[in-house]
Amino acid sequence: MRKRFTQSIPRCTTRSQTILRTLFVVAGLLCLAYYILIGFGAGLITTSILYIWLMGGAVFLAIAIFIPSIADLVKRSKKWVVALIAIFPILGVLFFTAGEIAILSGFSSDLHSDSADYLIILGAKVNPDGPSLLLQQRIDTAYEYLVANPDTVAIASGGQGADEPMSEARCIANELIKRGIGADRILLEEKSTDTAENIQFSRKLIADSPDCRVLIVSNNFHCFRSAAIARKYLEAEVGHLSASSVLGLLPHYMVREFIGLTVDWLNGNLAFE
Repeated sequence: MRKRFTQSIPRCTTRSQTILRTLFVVAGLLCLAYYILIGFGAGLITTSILYIWLMGGAVFLAIAIFIPSIADLVKRSKKWVVALIAIFPILGVLFFTAGEIAILSGFSSDLHSDSADYLIILGAKVNPDGPSLLLQQRIDTAYEYLVANPDTVAIASGGQGADEPMSEARCIANELIKRGIGADRILLEEKSTDTAENIQFSRKLIADSPDCRVLIVSNNFHCFRSAAIARKYLEAEVGHLSASSVLGLLPHYMVREFIGLTVDWLNGNLAFE
């Protein structure tokens, strides 16, 4: 049985195929190792779409197995057909790279020196015992800014998920009030279910003014997209405050954010400067 199985796996015939197979095997194993480490080692198996690493690992390993067969198919195909097919993964890599560069551009905060009229604090997961680490990082960043800018009004934004004990907006407000921020400085938006709705629903709480300045507070990987959405829907000068994120989960957040960025771009939710 084992002999028949090994014979069914295409074998490498050239050095270049061996190198390619090795690269894909390494990539596949790294994806699977990351999935196991984060999902089971860190106990975060329920992290949003973590399964993409499991799927990615399986795809890379499958490609590695069939590289010789793919190479034979390429040799038998016409050059223009090969070129046409090859352009899609090339464009995909370029598109992914451009998206990641854009996401990285949001890691540094802007409009720090100006006192914003409104601070929109985007919600994140609320655990039974309080804010998740990502949400706590957003709250900490917002608190520091609100202390330094006493005239800024905070908008806590985020609805309540089925597995959350309260709305994300209420959790944000509670944490800020505990630390001394006046309740009269905090407005609540408790209906949104995603980033676009965070901004659209928060807009109703913002006074119309051409000179209005709004800062979006989120984790670093999420700032570029959230600010781009805000520029689409808010008639105001928009900036962002970048909170930190969990270092070990940053690769996952960056890939997940690329997916979110692509979806919002296709839905027409983004406006760029």
